[in-house]
Amino acid sequence: MLNVADLRAQLSNAIPTCRVYHNTTQVVASDVVLAFNSERYDRWGMHDNVTNNSRITIIVPGVYDIGTLLQANTDVLGYSFINARILKNGTDFISSGISNPVDPNIGPRSASFCNARLTKGDYVEVECIYLRNSGGDATFQTSDTTTNQHKTEFWATWIAGY
Repeated sequence: MLNVADLRAQLSNAIPTCRVYHNTTQVVASDVVLAFNSERYDRWGMHDNVTNNSRITIIVPGVYDIGTLLQANTDVLGYSFINARILKNGTDFISSGISNPVDPNIGPRSASFCNARLTKGDYVEVECIYLRNSGGDATFQTSDTTTNQHKTEFWATWIAGY
């Protein structure tokens, strides 16, 4: 007979799930798909840290919980905002979250979450649209694995079949 801890361990390995981040800051122009070169976890090999590292690729068809958090560095030159868009197969945006202009001493943050029906071979990516009063590129903060601060991350978890 399985106890609760054994059942939980078996189920956690059975559910396709992936959470990724970039281990250094990224300086990017607006309207760019972000790269993620590190994994917090990746069940079923949904992400590759080198090849197409912007993508989480669906292995098991179903409904997925998908989300992203983005945090840019402080912008001492002017107010700014970011729009985090989740793209399906590189073209269709399925979710969008926009930050309000914020105090330049804090840095803009954006989040986007959705549930989406995906088939095997579909992939999802995060596109960033970044606008600064002063112009120029955005610098996205890395997630800190020492303090477990999640600043710029992306994930997908299977939640149901269809």
